[in-house]
Amino acid sequence: MGKYLKQGFVRALEWKHMREEISYSKMVDLMEEECIKNLTEDIKDIIDSENSGLSAEQRLKEIQEIEKQVKDEATEMLRASLLEQVNQLSDDEIISLYDNLSKFFNTKEK
Repeated sequence: MGKYLKQGFVRALEWKHMREEISYSKMVDLMEEECIKNLTEDIKDIIDSENSGLSAEQRLKEIQEIEKQVKDEATEMLRASLLEQVNQLSDDEIISLYDNLSKFFNTKEK
């Protein structure tokens, strides 16, 4: 897990999702909110650090690097979570999921 999204937080959300207390999209939204919250705290620390000796340009570059890291970590977390869930499906469930998604997006092959 990364700096902005802790493993324990994600596992707690996965448990809630497995118990059907929250939807998958809600779980993703909560992970995104947690990343943003933790990123915001880190940015405030950077901005508030009067003794850092960094110029405004250096601080901006540091913030941009942190933003990229958060985006990369969030994307990887979502990919890993989806892959884990798909790996737990049977072949029939995968086919059914594909059919349902095809209907949803109106792209079902004929």
